[in-house]
Amino acid sequence: MPVHAAIDIGTNAVLLLIADISKQGLTPLHLETRIARLGQQVHLTGELTPSAIDQVTTILQDYQRIIQNFGAEPVLVTGTSAARDAKNQSKLVEAVRKTTGWQLRILSGEEEARLTFEGGVLGLTPDTSHILLVDIGGGSTELVWGIPSPPSIYASISLNLGAVRLLEKFITAAPTPEREYHALQQAIRAELEMVPQPPIPPVTLAGVAGTVTTLAAIHFGLAEEIPGQLHNQRLSRHDIHRINGQLRQQSLSERLQTPGLHPGREDVIIVGATILETIMEMFGFKTITISEYGLRYGVLWDYISQTEHR
Repeated sequence: MPVHAAIDIGTNAVLLLIADISKQGLTPLHLETRIARLGQQVHLTGELTPSAIDQVTTILQDYQRIIQNFGAEPVLVTGTSAARDAKNQSKLVEAVRKTTGWQLRILSGEEEARLTFEGGVLGLTPDTSHILLVDIGGGSTELVWGIPSPPSIYASISLNLGAVRLLEKFITAAPTPEREYHALQQAIRAELEMVPQPPIPPVTLAGVAGTVTTLAAIHFGLAEEIPGQLHNQRLSRHDIHRINGQLRQQSLSERLQTPGLHPGREDVIIVGATILETIMEMFGFKTITISEYGLRYGVLWDYISQTEHR
């Protein structure tokens, strides 16, 4: 069976997926996430820092060795919010090409929404045909309304509600000061109030990416990541509120003692959880279904579909 690889260079993390591809679908062989904080200060300066670019290329070189051991090709590398927003994005593209030989594809907001939805709904068993998929990233939050099978989107929006972006703007300390937390909540609410009503109200809320999987891992007490263990699990709004409240009262070092919370997420998790909790409250959802899949899976699935139709 052919083995392919997809890498998602996000605002906060660089994620790797190596997978077997067959007529039955996509079987993950290796998953990895490393924190790079590529988007640090991008919303203030408009540029990626040299140190952040170096951090990303160091991670990519490590990933390249892993990919070579699996014999995976092609390697599909995508960039999202931070790379998309940066005035000096060409420096990242060139650094990736020089160090690995790979071509970095910087996705538009529309492409990111479509591919995230296509990947995120793989293997989900929702209660209904109409889904709102939420992807809380470091630089932005994507809301995508659609039908999971076959994947079809009827509305999407990208919001400037990134966990890293808002962390840098509002939160200065841990434990989280109440005044900062309330200012964060108000900013999130103001942005969400501008979201237009979808043509068909969704019945199921599903979530991808680090915020939702981290909250689920904390809820279920999973110290180690085991692929597939969280997929299709559910979290209630009450669960998220409780976890967020507990973490806000802790220092960064205390948070890292929490099973399921991995280094590099101990500060942004407060912001991500607050974004998610506010979305659920304002859109009227009591539960969220967890998807371990997302952009990387959508990128591979899209590539396979295109090559099959050539």
